[in-house]
Amino acid sequence: MGSSQVMRTLNATRDMPLTDKEIDELHKIVAYKNTDDQDIRNSMSPPAHTSSGGGGSAKRSTASSPAGASAAAAAASSSSAGGLAPSPDDSDVSSLDEISLLEMLVWSASNLWGIWLLTCVLTMWALREHLPIRESLNQYMIAMRMVTLDDLLITFGMFAILLFILMCVDIYCQRVYGTSFFTYLKSGDILSLKLPEKRETTSVLSDYKVWRNPLCLFRGSEYDRYTWATTDQPLTNWDRELTAQDHSVMFVCSSDSDNPESADAIMAEAWRCSCSSQRVQMAHKALERDPGHPAALLMLAEEEVTSIVETESLLRQALKNLETSGREINPGPVVIVGSTQTNASRNKTLLIYIKWRLGMCARKLGHLKEAVRLFRRITRDCPYLSAHENLIEALLEMKSYADVQQVLSKYDDLGLPKSASICYTSVLLRARSAGELPLASADLNRNGMTAAELGLTASLSRAVEFNPHVPQYLLEQRSFVLPPEHVVKRGDSEAVAYAFHHLRHWKQIESALVVLHFSWESAIAHLTHPTQQGRYFHPYPTSTRDGDHQILPAHHTISTHPFESTPSSIKVTFSGCMLFLAITLLLQTFPLAIKGIFTVVLHTLHIPLELCAQMLEHYCPVVFQTLSDG
Repeated sequence: MGSSQVMRTLNATRDMPLTDKEIDELHKIVAYKNTDDQDIRNSMSPPAHTSSGGGGSAKRSTASSPAGASAAAAAASSSSAGGLAPSPDDSDVSSLDEISLLEMLVWSASNLWGIWLLTCVLTMWALREHLPIRESLNQYMIAMRMVTLDDLLITFGMFAILLFILMCVDIYCQRVYGTSFFTYLKSGDILSLKLPEKRETTSVLSDYKVWRNPLCLFRGSEYDRYTWATTDQPLTNWDRELTAQDHSVMFVCSSDSDNPESADAIMAEAWRCSCSSQRVQMAHKALERDPGHPAALLMLAEEEVTSIVETESLLRQALKNLETSGREINPGPVVIVGSTQTNASRNKTLLIYIKWRLGMCARKLGHLKEAVRLFRRITRDCPYLSAHENLIEALLEMKSYADVQQVLSKYDDLGLPKSASICYTSVLLRARSAGELPLASADLNRNGMTAAELGLTASLSRAVEFNPHVPQYLLEQRSFVLPPEHVVKRGDSEAVAYAFHHLRHWKQIESALVVLHFSWESAIAHLTHPTQQGRYFHPYPTSTRDGDHQILPAHHTISTHPFESTPSSIKVTFSGCMLFLAITLLLQTFPLAIKGIFTVVLHTLHIPLELCAQMLEHYCPVVFQTLSDG
């Protein structure tokens, strides 16, 4: 399916009702880039009235009915297609009584500059008898020939200093007020002595959140094999320490310290250790004390074996020993309270964890139905493990998109923590639904957006706002490494973990990658000051980069957000300052050579000016005489 057909089929879907917030964000979200295919639109006209929602994690209010949503979207689409009729309020605001003379002059200078230029030229030639232009040019050229080296040094030095001052002022305005100094001059606020609003220098959320990666790999059979092949360490020391803390919280209970020589006490010490080799040694020591100890077998399956088949075999043996050894298991739901938990609660957590890793083994070995069955049970019994993300990935591999939509509708709620998996899977499903429906030419509006386009772009804007690092990995514009065992929410580590497992699902749906390619940059461009305010979520925490530096390996280049580029005004003033400074230094070092070059340049510029002056004096009097005779 080509990009043209994909963009057209985005207009046909009606199976996902829109919310009021999505309707209000019609012309603020994403504009498709302009390509050779004229069916991809590159701009949208803003609506007359928009009721924008507040920032932060705003709650998405559901539309009263699908019909109402469709009607609102149709009204918005028609308004953008054929123009908006001015209301009585608009006519009052735009009345001539309220338009100042300065605003009229600014508007005329911006839109009627050609007429102004022609007026100036005609005025100069009408007063040519009183304005000796040619004599002035001759005097100017004589004066320029008499310029000394000291005059040139002072002139170019002053230009360099002036541009340096402008650059400093522009940098200050950009950092303090969030806008360029030249943009401030263009707005006209300087005439009314009105300063722009000073933006906050600190983010609302100054810390980052670290979560365990629910799709983390096995150390022995995957991470270690990568190290053997590339000699690179995929896991950092801090990531390993966080894993040791998680294991000590889940698998250590208060009764382990009763007998220091028991297998449980040895495994309690092993869970607190972050070194893989020491963990394996203590696991073997625990097996010597208690052959078939479930926790020791689990650790060997995680750390020692080098294939997924052997890992699954050890996990099944550990599960069988745990269920048949007569150990007390809490029949209730899993409640993780750390080392103060009872032995029965710890055994229940161990049982759920083994099943969770067995589900991951089944997924890697292609036993998708078994993996889905295990993930559904774990999602119900232990939400702590976030197994719903494993369930989503397994269902996508089975291409069971209806079941994926059911899982998303359950977990895509305001009260539950969001993730890149939830946000971007929603975009994937909407793009798939739009790409597989036939083209409905009656719904196609080249000047606006239909309800389907609005829903898709709103979903993409929401996903990009949550984690802006993901699109570059899905489009393979950045290289990524093995996913870490922990991720920073909304950070680069979460984007790496998501793209590593879900890139294959996006490649299976061509329309999804096409929409992402043409829309993600525009979606990021519409996020003005993302660290200060947000549409759907809290402002983007600037400290995620610190967490990613500690979690991701050193050989990986960290992606940063917001993608702040240097304003063009700063680049121009810096370049001009360096140019004039270089000329000043050359004049000081090679005065005779530079003066000769300067004289040649002036003589070269004088020749075309002299010819233009002669032609104007020859032809313009004839034109004026003809007009006067006519």
